[in-house]
Amino acid sequence: MRLFIPPMIRLLGRLALVMPISMLTSSAFAQQTVPYIQVSAGGFKSMALRADGTLWAWGANSDGELGIGDPTSASIATPRQIALPNGLPPGSTWAQVACGTSHALAVASNGSLWAWGNNGYGQLGTGSTGRGFSSRPMPVVAPAGTRWQQCAAGNLLSLGIQTDGTLWQWGKDPASISGSWYETPRQVVAPGDGPGTRWTQVSGGYYHMLALRSDGTLWGWGVNQYGEVGDGTQTRRYSPVAVPVPAGAPAGAYWVQATAGRLFSLGLLSTGTLYGWGWNVNGVLADHTSTLQPVPLPLPANAAPGTGWRQVHAGVAHATAILTDGSLWTWGENVYGQLVNNTQTVPLAPTREATNGVWAQVSGGHVHTLAIGADGSVYAGGAERAPGPDPTNYWNRGQLGNGSYNGSLVLRRTLAVTLGRRKASQTAYQVYPNPAHQWLTVEGLPVRATLKLTTTLGQPVLTQSASRLTRLNLGNVAAGSYLLTIETDNAPPQTLRVVVE
Repeated sequence: MRLFIPPMIRLLGRLALVMPISMLTSSAFAQQTVPYIQVSAGGFKSMALRADGTLWAWGANSDGELGIGDPTSASIATPRQIALPNGLPPGSTWAQVACGTSHALAVASNGSLWAWGNNGYGQLGTGSTGRGFSSRPMPVVAPAGTRWQQCAAGNLLSLGIQTDGTLWQWGKDPASISGSWYETPRQVVAPGDGPGTRWTQVSGGYYHMLALRSDGTLWGWGVNQYGEVGDGTQTRRYSPVAVPVPAGAPAGAYWVQATAGRLFSLGLLSTGTLYGWGWNVNGVLADHTSTLQPVPLPLPANAAPGTGWRQVHAGVAHATAILTDGSLWTWGENVYGQLVNNTQTVPLAPTREATNGVWAQVSGGHVHTLAIGADGSVYAGGAERAPGPDPTNYWNRGQLGNGSYNGSLVLRRTLAVTLGRRKASQTAYQVYPNPAHQWLTVEGLPVRATLKLTTTLGQPVLTQSASRLTRLNLGNVAAGSYLLTIETDNAPPQTLRVVVE
């Protein structure tokens, strides 16, 4: 799907060095930083994916939802690594992760999909609900040869997009009056599906789901009691219905991202304008009333001319979004400091996080927020004790990863960029931003080079000649995890992992 970014200065928040996939250990090698490329906050837990393909988790673990093989601990306050399952091909890594309320999903580099945590409604997709949980990654049931490129986890449901562009759903069906569920993936079909159409992004909320297609259309389905589906009704939707582009949008505008909260939704247009719909509890729709259709959310009053929104993510009752200048803004519920603006008051408009940093990616959980900074490190905030005489911090389960059960009203570094190793003779290419949207910039190239973007399975996506500083147009590249190989005349090829949102 094409993603539009308005004219802007080059982000200061670049991830300056992306670690080559193969991490070598000879004494002749020099150290190089390994940034984190994705964070996912869900329920009272946190997960982070590093550029070397390792996956880290911390927070609530009563249902084994951290995937570390320890189901007896109520929480883990220090990040732990999630081991790769047995049986994966040599050299496999993790490629994408999604946290739900009490379970999680992850795609491996060979395209297989894995799930762990609570399985009471079949949300692990293993074909059974007989076991209450799994504390280690279990394979999601799919025919032999199935390859996944993206996953999403909601409350008691899971979703995934396969490499052929088809969309699948399993776990509890929020639209079902009888409370039915599916223990294995079931294909989701919408009007107009057919040759040439592909699903490119999906988001799972508490009681509804949102998904984007390659033609820039947005679709929603679920309970829809408060209009959170966005089709202008409060009709329960058992299958996807179109969310129209708002009437006031410029001609030719299309949807580029959408995210589902508890009872509200947020969507980003190609114009860089952000819209919200559903129940406006705690100001998640800014100063609007609850609405059945998308309404525009304001840009910050001091935003630079030409600035638009670049990325948005909905927590349970709060919202987080990044502008094209890399600044991070939050709004909605703030009882636990999850807006990380150094207060516990509720604003009716986006407010900037307190450190005034530059950010690459953000994710909101129940009462906390995660973000990747310009330095490639992971930061966390929120999960603070609610104001009042009760000293108990009920909702801090270690999800800030700071080794304690203390919250924070601002973003603080949890996982620093770690050190890997590379050949001393290799060039330290700069690849940013990562995750990428419309463009991916590569710096430090010689006069002549070739850039090859492939899927994690090695399928070619695009090839481009390059020199010095080059920008790859990702307008027709679907969201997912990819490998970028840089070939030059005077150095061995280097393969870097990049994520497209």
